[in-house]
Amino acid sequence: MAAAKITVLPTADAVSNNVKVRLALPQQLGSVSPGMFARAMLPIASSGVQGQIYIPSQAVIKRSELMAVYVLDAQGDPQLRQVRVGHRQGDQLEITAGLQAGEKNCA
Repeated sequence: MAAAKITVLPTADAVSNNVKVRLALPQQLGSVSPGMFARAMLPIASSGVQGQIYIPSQAVIKRSELMAVYVLDAQGDPQLRQVRVGHRQGDQLEITAGLQAGEKNCA
């Protein structure tokens, strides 16, 4: 579900380099109460981005908040690797952290 409006506040914390972002929630979301938790993925300008990794969505194991993929190590043994998932493109998921290009999964 996309935010109705994204506002990046014009100040940044000098120590942590954090910037506050305000998201206007869509009306079809329903009732939201103070103290509720939400996770947001912000769009990143993708003009000419190289090295994106996409894997089949069936390869990703989801257990509660853990997202992981089995990959083969140098000896050919399977190892569970935690990953961060980005955008979905059809049946493929973008992996934004946790895998390197050229690694083989245990499919």
